[in-house]
Amino acid sequence: MNKRGADRLFKLMHNWRNLLGMGGWMLDLQIYERTDLPPEVHAGHIGLLKAEGRQASAIIHVAEFAANGTPAGTVIHELVHLVLTDMRITLLQATAELGTAGQAINQRYDDAEERAVNRITTALIKLDERE
Repeated sequence: MNKRGADRLFKLMHNWRNLLGMGGWMLDLQIYERTDLPPEVHAGHIGLLKAEGRQASAIIHVAEFAANGTPAGTVIHELVHLVLTDMRITLLQATAELGTAGQAINQRYDDAEERAVNRITTALIKLDERE
């Protein structure tokens, strides 16, 4: 990705961070070639969010290729996940002592969150394209 494209993604990330009410968060964006994605990125995914809630900081890792979306869409998608971080932490704390049942609850939440984030991201991208 050229510098102009990277600058556009950084600007988009900061604009959406503010629109989503997360202006106090320190964000970084790492852009990767397909072959250089961090090992934590699941097969078929093109983005990853690493957040540290106590420090209000996060790194968004995004692939520059557009296999299942665009880098800009991936940035927005990961920011929506960031908005939901408090809910995830609350759920993990509440289910920590439930063993296998807690793991099942967390997996169901993960699946539901991903579906919701996909729908919200699609709507936000459509709104962004109108402007």
